[in-house]
Amino acid sequence: MPNFWSRGLQYIGEKLGAEITQDKDLDKILNKIEKIEKGFSQFRTIIQNFNSYVEKFSTFFNDLNNALDLIYSNTPYYSLIEEFLVKQQLIKVHIEDMKKLLNKLYSRSSEWDKIFTEGKNQLLEREEKRKIYDHYEKKLIKIKDSKDKKYIERNEEKYTKAASEYVEISEKIYKKLEHSIKLGWELANPLVSELILGEQKMFEDISSTLSCFKDNIKRFEEINKSISNPNSKMLIFNYDPVKFIKAKDLIKKVSINRTKTVHINKNNKNMIKKARSSKFNFFFKIEEMNSNYDNILINTRLTNSFGKIPDDKLKEFREIEDDLS
Repeated sequence: MPNFWSRGLQYIGEKLGAEITQDKDLDKILNKIEKIEKGFSQFRTIIQNFNSYVEKFSTFFNDLNNALDLIYSNTPYYSLIEEFLVKQQLIKVHIEDMKKLLNKLYSRSSEWDKIFTEGKNQLLEREEKRKIYDHYEKKLIKIKDSKDKKYIERNEEKYTKAASEYVEISEKIYKKLEHSIKLGWELANPLVSELILGEQKMFEDISSTLSCFKDNIKRFEEINKSISNPNSKMLIFNYDPVKFIKAKDLIKKVSINRTKTVHINKNNKNMIKKARSSKFNFFFKIEEMNSNYDNILINTRLTNSFGKIPDDKLKEFREIEDDLS
């Protein structure tokens, strides 16, 4: 039967071939029991499958952690983010505690299936009694005009007995069903109460775990200020353009002085201009020698910020002939 309580009477009537006597008060309590029993079944299924409900939430934590790790790994922000990732693991622990509680509640709800068993059995018995009652009721209607008085009396006696048994079983089953409903509440109330308290504790624990992040906006701003400070050691990027240059051995992080004497004809001012725009970024001091421009001493200083050059490389560098020689 798809639904015992709502379709039981129709099912029995069809199988027994009996006309069903209406009993609206009993129908009301059967309808109530139908809903309660359905609620009990759903409740047990829900708490049993709690893990499937939070599985997506756990996936959310894992995916979020991976994304944040990609964004903030090896940055000044990572200490703050790492703290948050740790707290998320604690949240998983709180959820796991809730799962353990629900497993206990589920085991304690196993008796719920038996609450209405006796009532269902008595309902079947009641329908048998009603079948007999309906039979004699219809029969008396047919023979009411019969001249055989003894025949009528015998059927009246059977009808009276059937009616009495039907009323008795109906009253009995109504009380049984009423008691079953109250028993169901008595069994369910403590479990639902523990469920409410467990859920309350879980969210309070989660809230407490994340309470340290109330000032997270301020903490982000403080890190931003530290990064923006030019004197701060908290650097995000440390770029060295020489790192991958093949000739880096010739370019070291240091400023060096180099003097080069160049003789330039006094009329060749273009040569001086060219020297000033040299790719070596020379700074020239031009001195007049012997009151004429036949010889010009150019003291040059190569400005370089890439480190100290070894003596052998420095010697090699000084021997370079440029366009001013």
